[in-house]
Amino acid sequence: MQAAHEDITYFANISSTRALDDHAVLLTGHVLHRSERGRPLKAERVWLYVVVENQLYRSRVFRTEVEAQEVYRRLGISLGV
Repeated sequence: MQAAHEDITYFANISSTRALDDHAVLLTGHVLHRSERGRPLKAERVWLYVVVENQLYRSRVFRTEVEAQEVYRRLGISLGV
């Protein structure tokens, strides 16, 4: 994660959003970053945002929507924190 913050080539792009319920939303898209060898990489990702009282309460990043939905179903708005 630290390397991503230091890499000026890191870029996230959101292509779609979908509400799961009154608190959770899935954002689907991709990130562009560099490998440890400096090669550009593109990776599909899903961000799970949990909003409570109009503020971002929790967030996590997943490789698939199925994984994100399962974690939210299992752990609820706390996402296990």
